[in-house]
Amino acid sequence: MKFGHLGEYEQFVSLLEPLLQQQLVDHPYNSVGGFVKFYEEYRKQSSMSLTEFFRKYDPPITAEHHTCVGLSFDLMDRIRKSAVCVEFPSAAKRFFLASCQEEYEEDLSDFVSSSPPDVDFAFKEHVVVALKISVGDRLGVVILDSGYHVSRAVTVMEDQRYPHTGWFFQTRMAKMTKEYNYQLIAGNKYLLWQVRQTTATMTTTTQNERESKILPPNLVYIHRNFLGGVDVAERRSLVYSFKVCVTRNAVGEVTSGFYFALKSDGVFTLFYRNVDGERSECKIPEIGRASCRERV
Repeated sequence: MKFGHLGEYEQFVSLLEPLLQQQLVDHPYNSVGGFVKFYEEYRKQSSMSLTEFFRKYDPPITAEHHTCVGLSFDLMDRIRKSAVCVEFPSAAKRFFLASCQEEYEEDLSDFVSSSPPDVDFAFKEHVVVALKISVGDRLGVVILDSGYHVSRAVTVMEDQRYPHTGWFFQTRMAKMTKEYNYQLIAGNKYLLWQVRQTTATMTTTTQNERESKILPPNLVYIHRNFLGGVDVAERRSLVYSFKVCVTRNAVGEVTSGFYFALKSDGVFTLFYRNVDGERSECKIPEIGRASCRERV
């Protein structure tokens, strides 16, 4: 999508970001509901094994249990119906779904040498909404990621000059912060999404020490529209062992929810943040046992 000058692009972003922020408030991130629906549908039949049923199952996308896939579809729908497409009509058909490989720990050059990503290496666990842009003669891309609670339209410019977003804080907690950074690589076919995590630890002198490290990077493929959002990413989320349902506020802070791991001795954690931002939580151990269910 072409913008003649910076002012025009800034106006575009000013219309876009409120839609993203309102969606964060309206829709929890919920990987539990889809899993429960999958289980219920599997139990209704007896002709297929779990493996066969999983492969043939068509995951529904509903507002009651949005993961990154449903959130991305919902956000693109909001954009098409908003003032964004009144002021910028060409935007209606320019946004697309982009696939993401999370925490890639092998040689990046091998991964990004293929376009599209090699199916032997790409799991495509996550999706984002993307829009290719040019501001004057400068190339870039806009990323919208409500699945990771990002409340801003992230601008990634090829030359890394304004309006390039650069490093920004995404998570701020008492004992941990996370910063994100995005840059175009591999002939602008991929985005390198870096995460810097800083944790605080207590030392023997009872003073806080902070340690920062760069986590394994994520790779977003932006050269083509990802057509397998439901069939690949949503289906894959069904079998992830970690399940979560959380509410967010307009700035992307997680405000309440619960999470658990699918294992017999897993811990079920409920939490919320009060008006001062302080977190309270309740951990229920060994949630799979009858005695624990009775306590609940």
